[in-house]
Amino acid sequence: MNEPVRRPNPGEFTQGAIFNCAVAEAYRGSDAYGIIITARCDVANDKAPTYNYVPIVSLTSWLTGDGLRILSDRVKKSACGNVRTQLSNLEISPRVLMFHGLDQVASEFLPLATKKNKKHIDSLKNSIEVIKEADRILSEGDPLDIQHYYEKNEKIRIKILKELVSHQLTGFYFIPRVDGGDREATGYVALQREIHHLPALMAKTISEGLVEEKYHEMRRAGSIDGCRLRFNSGDFAMPIGQLTSPHIEHFMQALFNLFSRIGLPDYDDKYIEEIWNINYIAGQ
Repeated sequence: MNEPVRRPNPGEFTQGAIFNCAVAEAYRGSDAYGIIITARCDVANDKAPTYNYVPIVSLTSWLTGDGLRILSDRVKKSACGNVRTQLSNLEISPRVLMFHGLDQVASEFLPLATKKNKKHIDSLKNSIEVIKEADRILSEGDPLDIQHYYEKNEKIRIKILKELVSHQLTGFYFIPRVDGGDREATGYVALQREIHHLPALMAKTISEGLVEEKYHEMRRAGSIDGCRLRFNSGDFAMPIGQLTSPHIEHFMQALFNLFSRIGLPDYDDKYIEEIWNINYIAGQ
């Protein structure tokens, strides 16, 4: 099997190169890596004044960030659907949700339902609690709470991870490892909606190895305006891996497809019914 990531050659810093000390906006407290997306020909011919990269974070970090948000959204979507269903079962218009919060619906409208509808009432109350829990975990859940939440919603968690690993989760690209070493492939996620840049001078310096002190000197000199790296104690910014073929081509295809999508307005149900009636009648 062709390994997705190999060791970089000395001085190699072209499309598919992975380096450390990068920045990911929503993961300021986590280590981030970068994968270069600038065309190989532009790099080879020194035609790129800037090198663009997509940030990469560990799967562990992603699961407490975007992964948790996706899980919460899917749990809430299912629960909200059940809230509307149970309101209808209780002969209460789901439209009340447009004007009243969930707590207000529970306190003002449920008492109007009869006791014989206890099953529907209990189901609705449970869904309201599910929605509130999803919001709480997302805003203030600690690591243990988050772990238990994933375990509690195991089926959705498995589905999300399968979509991620099989590259079916739009905007996120799974990479088993970021270096070409022998360390265990614990999993990483490229955040394809977020694109950063490096001035060519900075990129070439990273390709040779960049210490934090030199980075700050370059910033003070104004030669790398607008460029940010994130160093931890002892960090040395450098290439640590190279995405291999055909993985780099697949990565770039996914990136291109993400930004080249064209949205068209949806036809409403009324129009669909109208064209059915026209064609059905015409065929009589």
